[in-house]
Amino acid sequence: LESALHLANGVSSDLVIIEGSGASLIPHRNDANLLVVGIQKGDEDLFGYTTPLRVLLADAVLVTMTGADGEGERLERFRAYVKRQKPDLDVWAARLLPRSRNPARGLRALVVTTHRIEPELLRQQLGLDQVEVQAILGDRAQVVELLESRAREFDVVLTEVKSSGIDTVLHTCRRLGVSCDFLHYDLQFDDRGGGDGAATMVRRLLDLAGVGAR
Repeated sequence: LESALHLANGVSSDLVIIEGSGASLIPHRNDANLLVVGIQKGDEDLFGYTTPLRVLLADAVLVTMTGADGEGERLERFRAYVKRQKPDLDVWAARLLPRSRNPARGLRALVVTTHRIEPELLRQQLGLDQVEVQAILGDRAQVVELLESRAREFDVVLTEVKSSGIDTVLHTCRRLGVSCDFLHYDLQFDDRGGGDGAATMVRRLLDLAGVGAR
């Protein structure tokens, strides 16, 4: 991170975006801080990870959802939790809608992710004929074991663009001669509780960063 920041400071750019992954808090001054939280986590992870300090440091909160049962109720409790810490903080919610880089309609897919995605959502969005989801991308040993034993049962292996184990998925699929493709996500915003979607969120953060939308 230190090296990246030094490089960024030497680049002629109006805007630099820094992503602090997982449990890290970026130990550098910034102009705008977006706190991104996955509502699909259990209560212990959701409220334990999102400490009052994180909320107080944030200029806006983006809650991502997958459409699983119970997420709506958990979202409302999380909104109330955030507002108790910082009443004027904007909280946006957006559903993650998966899409594959290449057409996958009618295929049988083994999906390797970091967090659980509802198989029915993948079937609906991608038109898959058969889908199995394994949320083990962070464990390289499990990924290799899974792919070696099961990958050939499917037409394609789909995985997220994540640093945790994407290299293992790609190398193992190549070694096995199995087709592999990437999952990307579109954001479908829920307008309740703050702003009118992506455009409002981006304008708000750019204003805070002193850039302004162009």
